[in-house]
Amino acid sequence: MQRYGLATRLVSFLGPGFRVGAHDSDLPCRIQHRASAKAEDSCSDGFMDDMRQIEHRRSRRVRMKQALRVRPLDPKDGSFEELGTTKNVSQGGVYFVTQRAVYYEGMRLSVAIPYSASARQNYEYHGKVTRVEELGNSQRGVAIRFVSSAAMKSSKF
Repeated sequence: MQRYGLATRLVSFLGPGFRVGAHDSDLPCRIQHRASAKAEDSCSDGFMDDMRQIEHRRSRRVRMKQALRVRPLDPKDGSFEELGTTKNVSQGGVYFVTQRAVYYEGMRLSVAIPYSASARQNYEYHGKVTRVEELGNSQRGVAIRFVSSAAMKSSKF
């Protein structure tokens, strides 16, 4: 049986015509950076504002709703399972919104994406919470960076 990584499976969700290594103009979303041409501009307020918005991601993210299942890996974090939907995904991680107040930066998680309760097996990744944002109305945004290099199949239980 052939195994496919998350990036390969995500490409299939991006639609026809998308190619791995595609040019930015071929992607559903783009990340643009501005470079300052003059040395004296490097200390301007506008330049400093741009510097705060520089992308620190290792791979491009795509707005995509994907079903996911999240479970803590460390027993000290309790035993729970959260089913949710991603807001965006990348080869290196996912971002989703939750009402749970249990997530914290550095928390280790098991993430099944794409997740299907009816599937006999789901692909699971180990990840680490890199950011938790308070969004208001009891909502929190959780960013997870994948730390495992290979997907593991998890059986339905």
